[in-house]
Order: sequence, then C-alpha cells, then structure tokens
Amino acid sequence: MEVFYATDRKALSSNSFAGDRGSGALSFGISPVLLPARTIALGIPLSTGAKDILVFVHGYNFSFDEAVLWAGQLKHQLHFEGAVVLYSWPSSGNRWSYLGDSSNADWTTPHLAGFLQALAARTGRAQIHLLAHSLGSRPVVAALHSLAVGPHAARFGQIIFAAPDVDADAFRDVLPAIVATAERITLYTASDLALRVSALLSAHPRAGDSDRNVVLIDGMDTIDVTSADEGPIRHDYFLENERVLADIFQLLSYAAPPDKRFRLFAVRVRGRLLWQFRS
Repeated sequence: MEVFYATDRKALSSNSFAGDRGSGALSFGISPVLLPARTIALGIPLSTGAKDILVFVHGYNFSFDEAVLWAGQLKHQLHFEGAVVLYSWPSSGNRWSYLGDSSNADWTTPHLAGFLQALAARTGRAQIHLLAHSLGSRPVVAALHSLAVGPHAARFGQIIFAAPDVDADAFRDVLPAIVATAERITLYTASDLALRVSALLSAHPRAGDSDRNVVLIDGMDTIDVTSADEGPIRHDYFLENERVLADIFQLLSYAAPPDKRFRLFAVRVRGRLLWQFRS
C-alpha cells in the first residue's frame, strides 16, 4: 500500500522528515506502508467505487513515519478506494513536547490552507474529504475558516473532527462559517482523558471532550463515542474502535446522515440532537 503525503517538516532525506519545522514550503511524495498483522478489517461491504480523496491530518506526538502508518491503516480499515493524502505538520513525536507541538500546529495553518485551496482547484469532480484528529484539528479549523471567509472558498465533501483538541468556545465561534463549505460536518466526541489534561493546561474545555457542555452546532452532527469505547482514555477511537470505524465508513462511502447509520440513536440536549451509539 502507498500513501501520498504533503508536509512542511524539515526534510532529512527522500521520504524521511524530522519533527522540526522546515522552510515553510511543502514537500510532496508517496510513501510505502506495511500494515501490522493486528490491523482491524471491517466485515462490511465495499464502497461504491467513487475515487474520492481523503486528507488525514494527524494529532500531537506523531513522528512522520507513525503518521504515514496511521494514514495507511485508515485507508485499509475504512476500505477507502480513493487516494489517502497525509498532511503531516511538524510534531516532534515526543509526549513531553505538547507545547512545542501546539505552537507548530498554529505555524502550519497557512501552509495547510494553501494546500487545501490548491488541491480543491485541481481535483475536478472528485470530492475531497477531511479527517482531523486531536491537535491536528486546530490548523484544520483555522485553515477552513480562512478559506470560508476568503474570496475563493473551496468546497469539501465530509469534514470529520475526531477528538479535536481545540478550544470549545473558539470552535463554536468559527464553525458556522465552515458549515456552508462542506456536504456534512461531523464531530466525534467522548469523555476524553487526554483532552481533560489539555483543558487543564489551557484553562479552557476542548471541543472533543463531552464531559462538560458537549459541543452542539446547527449544521454539524455530534456523535458521542463514550458508550462505545470502554477504554480509560477514549482519544484514539477513530482508528481503534470497530463501531466508530464502521460509522465513518458509512459516512465516507455513502454520505449517510446519522439517522440512516446503524447503531446510532439521538437524544435531545439543549434543543439539539446528540447522537450516541447503541449498546
């Protein structure tokens, strides 16, 4: 399997990149992926065959090689028949470098915005889907907002935020402008230990943590994963939980709304629908 990539990391050699910032110019390439034997394979039918593009933006504490592996696992586990493109920003790949990663996530925003703008202009009829995880959601939100309010707004298919490490209030402020640029926007949230630590560091709740004042926005579907994930942290469920993977598969392959996806049911919170997984 091969994964396309775009990165603003410092280049070390061909297909090898550091956790440091590069010049700001993007490097492009194709990286081979050898998947581990334990990779989950969903027992669900293959998709319709449309050759769309899925852009994956990883989170904090990812080396380039780890990000490539996760992108390859996503393609395999979601049976995604189009091209998966990894956008890899300069995360150090060190769990003790959260503040440095946070700064680099902000630094990469204009590079990501330019990349998405150029990609949207060149793909013709193919849809571009976005899947952002954790701290990688921060530059995605900022880039999409800059494109949405700019003179040449790009159009996207499915935009998926999985456990976004983004200030919840800031997320609520900017998402309404982004809604019109996508076919559907989905937020996967949970009682997330990693994001509660982030909230302590930043002094503000995170959009991907459902423990306090879950984020509900008109035009966006919020899916609470808590009941489907029995793990103590609940942060990497989009790649590790079969029920969440199956839900994302239906979203990407068939553009199915939540009421048409199996295992989801709705509860009403503050006058809006919150979707949860059946036990």
